[in-house]
Amino acid sequence: MNALFGPPDVGAPAFRWAGWGLALAPTALLVGLLALPPFVGEGPRALLMALFDPVCHQLPARSFAVGSVPFAVCHRCTGVLGGLLLGVLLVPLLRASRWSSATVRVGLLAALVPMALDWSLDALGWWGNAPASRFGTGLVFGLAAGLTFARALALPSPPAGGPAASS
Repeated sequence: MNALFGPPDVGAPAFRWAGWGLALAPTALLVGLLALPPFVGEGPRALLMALFDPVCHQLPARSFAVGSVPFAVCHRCTGVLGGLLLGVLLVPLLRASRWSSATVRVGLLAALVPMALDWSLDALGWWGNAPASRFGTGLVFGLAAGLTFARALALPSPPAGGPAASS
């Protein structure tokens, strides 16, 4: 197997399935809830929209919709939450125990760059972002965030002063 995929390395920290499940359950629930408004009545739809209102502008023109009923979040937030779920799902398949803390931090920050560029270039009028760019850049950041989140819950922290602490 290659260095990215495959069974855990001999001597690698034990994978904590309960921690991974703790990351997976709320992430899957959020993704399910964001897509539910087009499929429920007015009362439940209003509750779902209120649930996501603090974290998303929910502009109908910038949201995926089924028929004329939009999802509970915009294109970018759909990408972020979908990527978050994808990242959580991938952690057991990746050799995440090999990643240093610095690698994880840099990866998460680097994943913000496409999203920040897409937003800022549109705000400056230099680039007209579209649903695909909003969703795609959100997906990239969400993937990195999901990998980071699930890795933190599923893999034990290195001991203080250990090799990952100096990275």
